[in-house]
Amino acid sequence: MKKVFTLPVGLILLLALSSSFVDPANPMVGRWQQQIDGVTLLVNFRPDGSYDGFVNGKSYLTGRYYVRQDTIGLTDGKCNPTYFGTYRLQFLVPDSVRFTAILDTCRDRREAVPTLALGRVTPGKP
Repeated sequence: MKKVFTLPVGLILLLALSSSFVDPANPMVGRWQQQIDGVTLLVNFRPDGSYDGFVNGKSYLTGRYYVRQDTIGLTDGKCNPTYFGTYRLQFLVPDSVRFTAILDTCRDRREAVPTLALGRVTPGKP
């Protein structure tokens, strides 16, 4: 009788422990923006791993991305579209993130990122 009781308890414990290793939802999905000196950068990160960037409402770049823990990989058409530059994500608060280069051979992207700190665009707000 003990074996019958311990098997379900062991299975429940195993499922509970394994769920703690599941990656949390992608924190970058959504619209993010930065405003500096009258220039507005808006980036839309989609759940499918694609993103679009707009400068003052005009399409600027598109690319792919991935998030793994506190790291984001980015690629775009301005550099080799198969090469992902990697950046550390530092969430100052859940709706504010700063990027720090880890490794990126794309000079244009690497030089733009040190000033990149994005705030989440809340639905319903301009």
